[in-house]
Amino acid sequence: MPRTGIAVAVIVILAGLIILGLTSSFLVDWAWFSAVGYLDVFWTILGGKAALFLVVFAGSAVLLWVNGFLAHRFARRRGHVHRVDFEQIAAGVQTLPELLGLMGQRLPWRLLIENRLVTDADHDQHSETRRPRDHDRSATTGQPVPVRRS
Repeated sequence: MPRTGIAVAVIVILAGLIILGLTSSFLVDWAWFSAVGYLDVFWTILGGKAALFLVVFAGSAVLLWVNGFLAHRFARRRGHVHRVDFEQIAAGVQTLPELLGLMGQRLPWRLLIENRLVTDADHDQHSETRRPRDHDRSATTGQPVPVRRS
């Protein structure tokens, strides 16, 4: 319990210091603007800051809500996921071909291959200078690629 009390005390002290800093800045500005006779300017600046905060807050809230709504609407349903009984599978798989056959049934290979092809094509498209790979040079020149020694 002593650690909890210390943590609460530290949080309260930090919150108090933050509030004190914000309040002192507000009070200093208010006192200065009222001393020079421009209290209306102070309230205009404060109102402008509050309005800007509210507009940005409302815009961000709307964008986050739309994002969450669309993500929820277009999310895939979990109906296509199959439960796997690993003990039964481990007992039934004896050879590598059986394991590969099981993997072919369980993994979305088509999606993985399409993703890899799109990623490679996007990388090739955006690279300005493409250095030919070793197998590219041997295929175009018909000569073996020299071995580089360090």
